[in-house]
Amino acid sequence: MYKYSFFLLGILSACGRNNINCCGPSSREGSSYDGGKDSSDGGGGEGISFLPGPGNPSDPDSSNPLPPPAGVLTAADWDDNLYTGLLNSYFQNEVSDALKQSKIESLDTVSRWVASPSAIDLNLLIDTTGSMGDEISFLKSEIESIVEEVKETNPSLPIRFSFVAYKDREDSYLTKIQNFVTDILNFKIQLRTLTAEGGGDFPEALEEALKSLNQLNWSEDSSIKMSFLMADAPPHQADYQSFIDEVATAKGQGIKIYPVASSGVDADTEFLMRYAAQQSGARYMFLTDDSGVGESHKQPSIPCYKVQLLREVILRMIQSEIQGTFVEAEPLNVLRSVGLFEGNRCVIPQS
Repeated sequence: MYKYSFFLLGILSACGRNNINCCGPSSREGSSYDGGKDSSDGGGGEGISFLPGPGNPSDPDSSNPLPPPAGVLTAADWDDNLYTGLLNSYFQNEVSDALKQSKIESLDTVSRWVASPSAIDLNLLIDTTGSMGDEISFLKSEIESIVEEVKETNPSLPIRFSFVAYKDREDSYLTKIQNFVTDILNFKIQLRTLTAEGGGDFPEALEEALKSLNQLNWSEDSSIKMSFLMADAPPHQADYQSFIDEVATAKGQGIKIYPVASSGVDADTEFLMRYAAQQSGARYMFLTDDSGVGESHKQPSIPCYKVQLLREVILRMIQSEIQGTFVEAEPLNVLRSVGLFEGNRCVIPQS
């Protein structure tokens, strides 16, 4: 298990830098309580409980002692392979007519884990248009410490790194590729060259990014193959089917696509990201408004989730792949919980 002490050290360090009182009047021990009203900004909803832990973004009078550190991205995750009926319902009822005309694969549960993995191939698939500055800054600042923590807990497991940056057809480049390397410092140098600029219209060339992803020199042995897709926009409607076809190609290569839905996603984007995760045996990740960073984030159309720092969610996804079983969020690291759980299982509301 990776070390969660990094979370607390980061909290305390950020509090000191920003003169935040991180030692509020209430204890971190105690029971959950009702979070109250719905919120359109991703910060509320029926069945919300604010767990003993860092902060309540919707209630300024919350007695939770530790708010998320200023400027730190927060996120949650969801597994559509456990609840495939919800994803199918979302496709039938929420997406555009243009997306409904696409031919998607069956949403049956997908086999998940690599048995006895020999290495990790870790890819970043990054929308680098103008709206993605916060997410790119996060990757530049956090990727090395994330990798070092994974290495510390799995010292015998080799790790390779790559990225595919992408924009749109009218921008300075369509895709920019760093193929797999083993040197994290060299990888960081290349990552630092990326800047958030361009775009203009809402859709981007996401299907071209997936095509480039599938053409990387992925390992052919029993390696874990993970791609974290950080994006806030779908492909152009004319390219929906191409995106879906590239997801199938990635699935055939054993590449797991872990989307990180950023600010501004719409219904089509949410479905396509959740579809990519479900088909490849991964989980859908999405940013939340808890940290107050960037534009408002879409309230996800899912019934249950637990908000953490994005860094912690990414670490859990990697550690889950290594262990071959899902690693649940540690209660101490949960900022808030939405929906009803029995143990760690979401209770789906009856319609």
